[in-house]
Amino acid sequence: MSNINGQEIKYILLESKKSDNYTIKCDEFSPGVYFITLQTDSGTSTKKLIIK
Repeated sequence: MSNINGQEIKYILLESKKSDNYTIKCDEFSPGVYFITLQTDSGTSTKKLIIK
């Protein structure tokens, strides 16, 4: 997870997770725009997260 400036603010390593869902508690982050990047063997996906 990175902020709008590209600084990594949280790194989560998931190993062989069977579930397609994962929850991140956002109450520890200040309001702003963040980017979450998921990397798997089949590719990479980045999504924008806005915390108000």
